[in-house]
Amino acid sequence: MRYIIPVISAVAALAAGVWAAPILKKGPSHLDEVISMAQIKTVTMEVRPLPRTLRGRLVTTTRVEKIFREELESIGVEVKRKRAQNIPHLVLSVRGATDTNQPGAVALYTLIAVQQDVDLKRLSRSLRVMTHITVDVHLTTVDRAVADVESRVRHAVQIHGRLADQATKALHES
Repeated sequence: MRYIIPVISAVAALAAGVWAAPILKKGPSHLDEVISMAQIKTVTMEVRPLPRTLRGRLVTTTRVEKIFREELESIGVEVKRKRAQNIPHLVLSVRGATDTNQPGAVALYTLIAVQQDVDLKRLSRSLRVMTHITVDVHLTTVDRAVADVESRVRHAVQIHGRLADQATKALHES
């Protein structure tokens, strides 16, 4: 388990990079990964099953799916039930990591991956690929981990919404 801390550090660094991406420039325009988030107002979604260590009486995959849907709708994103072409697909994954050197500590990380249809000119094909990922990393205790899942999902959606708003603004400015 001594490898968990470097993994947590790497995820935290990735999260910082994702958070900072909207302010980074690539030449005269914003990064394509950032612009790909612009004007996402309708999505389909799925929630990956929670790991056994995070499941409890109050937190189930079904409950997390309900929270995810409600939070998306609260930021103005319409959630369609059926997957469809040309509608971005959001995948929520909540994971936890522990370290035997830090008994009682849990690193809780929440990821929202955006999958979109992209035309790949080189292959003359339309592909569904992950175009963006929002990551929230939270250090908590074993006793609070299950309770913290709900608030971290809400927080990750709020981050995702701010990034989408910034990307939309950047698109209109370019």
